[in-house]
Amino acid sequence: MVIHKYARDLKAARIRCGLTQRETAALCGISERMLLHYEKGNHRPKTAHLAGMLRLLDVPQPLR
Repeated sequence: MVIHKYARDLKAARIRCGLTQRETAALCGISERMLLHYEKGNHRPKTAHLAGMLRLLDVPQPLR
């Protein structure tokens, strides 16, 4: 299975912030299971969810 770079980066940022999957999911308004799918690269987050996670995890967003 190919793990997408965004999935590795998302998990690394969450760990860097000292948050559990449960805490991150609750703060982002998604289920813990969905976050697990994002981190494994099984699903791509919706734009709104991704933007919220990037803000929460203090990850710079690319310029449009």
